[in-house]
Amino acid sequence: SSGINAEYGAADHAEAFIYAHEHHMNKTIHAGEAFGPESIFQAITACFAERIGHGTRLYSTDSFHPESRVEDKERYTEGIIRFIANRRICIEVCLTSNF
Repeated sequence: SSGINAEYGAADHAEAFIYAHEHHMNKTIHAGEAFGPESIFQAITACFAERIGHGTRLYSTDSFHPESRVEDKERYTEGIIRFIANRRICIEVCLTSNF
């Protein structure tokens, strides 16, 4: 789903992704562009994403939501990186369009 951005978090579309998950469909979510690691984690946990579009923000500790409750952004980011690596979730990266 390429329409998920700053205005619409992945969890807003959870019902559709749960349906896709229950019907064995592949799920790619463009997450991380607006709110970095938090939105990427939401896409994986709330929507079962197997692939993350625009994943370059995964490593960005300065792209958290303005109302984020995360206190230690570096630790949170490192944890998500390990979480994604351990689950072998694909990250799309385009260096020329994401920076």
